[in-house]
Amino acid sequence: MAERDGRLSSPPGPAQGRGYTRIAPSLRGRFPVFPESLVFFYELHEGDDDLFSDLLLAREEEMDPELFFDTVQSVRHRVQDTYEHDTLIEAIAEVLERDYGFIFVSDDRLTAAVNVSKAEDENFLADLEGGAEPGEEDELGADYRAIVADFQGDPRRPN
Repeated sequence: MAERDGRLSSPPGPAQGRGYTRIAPSLRGRFPVFPESLVFFYELHEGDDDLFSDLLLAREEEMDPELFFDTVQSVRHRVQDTYEHDTLIEAIAEVLERDYGFIFVSDDRLTAAVNVSKAEDENFLADLEGGAEPGEEDELGADYRAIVADFQGDPRRPN
């Protein structure tokens, strides 16, 4: 970091907001990063116009976008026929974390989640511990994942 007029300024590097952030002093020690380090963020997308998933990855060292793409493609080729995760991107993220120094920002790593709405009674701290384990039933007796679909039915067909 450089000192300018008695203030610390950001180190030379990409422009603020272009894929990295500085860890706030109040958060230092809560993440697996060194004080004053930069964190670079990457995203994986999977799906099409009808069904879509994405996830975030973090890394302390910047990886060139083209190299990131090539790395993801290499991992994809290795796991696409054998993965056991719910999505291909989760399988890729696991390998990127294990072999390439990324941090998969999964729900398992959340400290808190807040539901936000304009309606006052729909704002709440979400229960991170609640919910059923995969394959178990939830408190309503359901063992499923929800899928929301916009269906344009044929009025001549009842179902």
